[in-house]
Order: sequence, then structure tokens, then C-alpha cells
Amino acid sequence: MLSIIYLMHGGVMDIKKSLEQAQARIINEMSKIDSMRKGTINMQCNKKKRKDGSTVINGPYTTLTYKDADGKTHTESIPADKVDFYHNELDKFRKFQQLSAEYVHLSEQKSKLADQHSIIDEKSKKNKRSR
Repeated sequence: MLSIIYLMHGGVMDIKKSLEQAQARIINEMSKIDSMRKGTINMQCNKKKRKDGSTVINGPYTTLTYKDADGKTHTESIPADKVDFYHNELDKFRKFQQLSAEYVHLSEQKSKLADQHSIIDEKSKKNKRSR
């Protein structure tokens, strides 16, 4: 009952403003992510059989594996001097995903709040009519 009274006396606007500020903070953080990549970094070795039957192992090679918009998997070689750069790009993508999930959660909270507020408004209108 206390939460209903709080919501009826302007608390909805305080909560909504707080949610909107949090969303603005998230959008600001997202805008600071200048580049990113999705995928995973792997180490691979290649085995080759020689004509004499012996096996030669080449590598290890560092690769980036990712799926494109059509769901097709791609693998690219990464030069050894660029591995840290690619790790950083993948970290930024994970950060973007986390921020996106937070933004969706806040949007859901705003939607629930708006729904609760409309129910309270309807009840208060009915109470005023019945008096």
C-alpha cells in the first residue's frame, strides 16, 4: 500500500527520471566504444604428412572465428603483433553487450512502471466517480 501511495504522489516521476538518467549514462558509455569485434580467438596448429610418411606440425597460429550476419562462420589469421589489439576489440564487444542488456532491463522497468501508473490512475478515477 505504501508503494501505491508513493506512486500516486509523484514518486513515479522520480523513478522514471532515475531510469532515464541511467539509460542516458549507458548510451554515453556505448558512444565511447569506437570499434569492436565479435568472435573468439583461438590457437591452431596444422599437421602435414610428408611423402616419406612423417608428420610436420606448423604453428601455432592465432585465429579469429566469428559469424557474419547470415550466420556463416569465418576464420581469419591474426598476426602475432595484433593479438592484444584483437583481444581488446573483443572485450569492447562484450562490454557493449553488457551495456545493451542493462539498457533493455531499464526499458522493461520503465514499461512496468508506466503500466502500474496507468492502473493506479484508472483506480483513482473510478474512486473519484463513485464518491
